[in-house]
Amino acid sequence: MRLPLLIFLTLAAACRQELKFEASDTGDARLDAYNDLLNEIVARRTYNIYLGEDEEKLFDLGIKDSAAARKEKVRLHNRLFGDTSRFWTLVLDTFRMPQLNDAETEQREYPDAAGRLFPLLDSISPDRQAVIDQLNTNMDEYPPAAFSLHTARTRPMEEARRRNEWIIGRLRLSRMVFNKRMDKALVFYEFKCGDLCGRKELLQLENKGKGWRITRSMSFAVY
Repeated sequence: MRLPLLIFLTLAAACRQELKFEASDTGDARLDAYNDLLNEIVARRTYNIYLGEDEEKLFDLGIKDSAAARKEKVRLHNRLFGDTSRFWTLVLDTFRMPQLNDAETEQREYPDAAGRLFPLLDSISPDRQAVIDQLNTNMDEYPPAAFSLHTARTRPMEEARRRNEWIIGRLRLSRMVFNKRMDKALVFYEFKCGDLCGRKELLQLENKGKGWRITRSMSFAVY
């Protein structure tokens, strides 16, 4: 009975659909990390707005059948993958960054939050305040045109308005902070898709040789 069961499990795994991702490979390790991050944020943290007109249908389907909705999202995502003619625009807003408290204030005023925050900071460096200072700094290393996404495009607000493009929302990114081995990183972001639509999170990413992936998160707000 073991062989038929093994064959069944192998076929089931092969048939299981997943969101398509490809690790960035630009030759610039930091840019690759940002590209992989942005691809995950678009696919998993923008409320499916990047799917365009199909987002509303997917939402309605999710109310009736969540399993069917997950399967349909995979189909829609993978169909959109690489089809630049159908991309919506993610606006990169560098006007300001939401501020994290300094380490002492965090410990004194928000001990419960500090208990979740400090292990993330410590995974990068024992100098917590230095990590916080970087996370409180705008991502200024690359212009929007430098990023290469698989299911969306990035532009500054002025250009997106001039082109009259469909907008996913506005994204504010901190600088990404890496550990010494360059296999873990932290980044703080805020995504806004309306007055009552958006989120703020601190994300931990890891690279285990197959690109950067979000492995942990700490939510600061969900609108």
